[in-house]
Amino acid sequence: MAGAACGIVVLGNLPADTTKVVHPRLLAPDSVRAVMQSLGGRELDSGIAVCPPCEITAWRVGRLTGGRNGIEDHQGTAAIGADGRLYFATMLFNRPLYAGDLSTDRVVPLMGVGSGPGEVRYVSRVQRGTGDSLLVHDRSLNRMSLLSPDGGFVRSIPFLPGADDFVPLGNGSFFVAARISTRESSGYPLHLVGADGQLVKSFGVRDGEIRLINRQDELRLYRWIAPASDGSIIAVRPGGYVLERWAPDGRLLMERDVAPEWFTPKYERWRERPLDDPPPPYVADLQEGPDGRIWVLVRRAGEQWREGIRPPRKPPVKYEVISEVTFRDTQIEVFDPETFTRVASYRMDEILGTFVAPGVAVAENTVVNDEPIIELWRMRVLR
Repeated sequence: MAGAACGIVVLGNLPADTTKVVHPRLLAPDSVRAVMQSLGGRELDSGIAVCPPCEITAWRVGRLTGGRNGIEDHQGTAAIGADGRLYFATMLFNRPLYAGDLSTDRVVPLMGVGSGPGEVRYVSRVQRGTGDSLLVHDRSLNRMSLLSPDGGFVRSIPFLPGADDFVPLGNGSFFVAARISTRESSGYPLHLVGADGQLVKSFGVRDGEIRLINRQDELRLYRWIAPASDGSIIAVRPGGYVLERWAPDGRLLMERDVAPEWFTPKYERWRERPLDDPPPPYVADLQEGPDGRIWVLVRRAGEQWREGIRPPRKPPVKYEVISEVTFRDTQIEVFDPETFTRVASYRMDEILGTFVAPGVAVAENTVVNDEPIIELWRMRVLR
């Protein structure tokens, strides 16, 4: 079992493997180390193994029964709070934020529907904030709400329109992935937002690159982002499978295309393609796991994906999906944080949606006896 090379390795010094280098060099290793230390975080662990024999194991650790609790649709966004409850929202407008007790299988609505204080219209993202608080982003109302560790409403602020994902920074500001339609920010994937929820600056397009502003470019434009323990931000392009590491001030520290051969994204409207064309893969989420590695959830066509579709009732759609579980699989992938080298990969039938805690993800589209079920899966790397 080989170990990772000591020190922080940047693009030009990457070992040869199946991944592709996007840019030959961004910062020298000493410069990256200096940036990380200036952020006040720890130096990246150089002892994490890069071992082809490593295997990923995943198992169910919790369940909430949806139907008896009034859940009408599968989970959209979710996070486990400091009190151990699962805070989640469904993928429907005008639905509350729920809190589910995994020990009693009891779900209660937490934030009611509306536009007043402590109310929501469409919860697009919920995640842990600083001091065990919870942050709830409402994409319909364009505002961010702060909840106490036990789920009590504290306050809301107006927030940047078009936000897809966000990472709270220590000074009250936010590192945000958003698709903004203003003349100044359109085509930029990343943004810094102040503690008042207002835009500070937009970035993410290097000199000489074309800003992507067409809808067919969205999968290449937007990002999923997550905090790293060294103070940086890790990001991934869902439609291109490119991993990135950013400093909180907007400097790109590292970038690498890690797409394997089976990852062949298509940017046109894929459900208008022929019946024999499988659904394209895309990245669903990423996080820094409890082991310090980068964990990524990828959606890909199921091995028997054709059994999950039927001819459409109305054109121009070429087929309708009747079984998401058959139609898609999940590929769990793990990367070394220093080099973005793939450590392990595992394919499973269940559709894992988003990470809700370190090393824990929630499954989507699970149905038992015609009831929507919310299941939690824990995962780890076995050496």
